[in-house]
Amino acid sequence: MQTLNIYEQKQQNKKERLLAKSETLSIEATRVHDEGMTALKAIPFGQPVMPDHYSYRSDIAYRRRAVNKIGKSFDLSKKASLFQQRAEAVGTGGISSDDPDAVLKLTVQLGQLKKKHDTMLSMNAESRRKNTEKPCPTWMLSNSNANIKRVERRIDELKSKESMTLRPDVVTDLYTMREDKEDNRIHFIFEGKPEDEIRSILRRNAFKWSPTRGAWVRQLTQNGRRGADRVMSDILEIL
Repeated sequence: MQTLNIYEQKQQNKKERLLAKSETLSIEATRVHDEGMTALKAIPFGQPVMPDHYSYRSDIAYRRRAVNKIGKSFDLSKKASLFQQRAEAVGTGGISSDDPDAVLKLTVQLGQLKKKHDTMLSMNAESRRKNTEKPCPTWMLSNSNANIKRVERRIDELKSKESMTLRPDVVTDLYTMREDKEDNRIHFIFEGKPEDEIRSILRRNAFKWSPTRGAWVRQLTQNGRRGADRVMSDILEIL
């Protein structure tokens, strides 16, 4: 059995949480739907609403509650489907920079892309010898070459990041700025909820609130560092 690395395990845990949430919502949807249908079935078939009867108001309320439960069950089913879709999407977004094995996986991907590109070139060469139409047009080769270059750049960037020296923490009375290499994130940690103006500065520089980390975070890249510097500079200006 293949052992998952830290990132893969986090992805697996996330997928399982989403699936569990979907299952819980589905069960709740079935329960609420059955309650509503049972309540409606208790009404004699074809029995009309009688405005002049003393039970008119309670009858209307009873029917409304039953119908509302059925409507609620449909909403719960939709939410269950959304969580199911989110679970299925986990891990399908390509190779993440957060994955500690990203360089290895990208290197494998690069080899596959180059092999495919060489195959296309060979097919075109064979077609020229046979004086037949090229099976791989120029645009296809251009796209293939661009994908190869893109993956090569990502590998270079990640290798550069691996050798990156972390900057020391910046600790102020208002926040702590910390670079976390294992998490691949820059953290801004505040004692409490920062003021609106400070939150705007963070968002403007692509920092997002992470409840699980208890910090405002952005990926640890050179662009992220420049964003962190702007955040600290802008906060200093409004103090």
